[in-house]
Amino acid sequence: MVFLCIPPHCYMRFRKVLQWYIFTAIGDDEADILYFSDTQKISWMNTQPYRKAAMPPLWSFGFWMSRITYFSEAEGREVTKKLRDNKIPSDVLHFDTGWFEKDWRCDYQFSKTRFTDAAGMMADFKKIGFQTSLWQLPYFVPKNTLFPKSSKRVCL
Repeated sequence: MVFLCIPPHCYMRFRKVLQWYIFTAIGDDEADILYFSDTQKISWMNTQPYRKAAMPPLWSFGFWMSRITYFSEAEGREVTKKLRDNKIPSDVLHFDTGWFEKDWRCDYQFSKTRFTDAAGMMADFKKIGFQTSLWQLPYFVPKNTLFPKSSKRVCL
């Protein structure tokens, strides 16, 4: 058995030639070809060294309610109420860029003027069977309050 660490951005392919399985991995600057006669070895190698990913929670496969964005706590509460009142099965309410104080300027903070109790809102959603998804755009332009700190730490 050969231990192989493959770059995350490579092309992989298996094909069977007679009784041998050929594994080809082509990365940015390398190509590895390994030969196996046992499909279990292929399966094992495909999950090493990172192991198999955990199964995501069941709700993540459910119905997500979203649009370009919801801009306030009141709007989010109204949508979840209407969905439940009309018996529309749904699992997640997704807030796009509108949960920031300035639309599209990601600072990882709820707008204090439009979301007076974001934690309470999400707790209330959970009580009625909703998960909350928050979109973020991690591009820090100079007008973003996180830009100076990020640029000093060479995160940009």
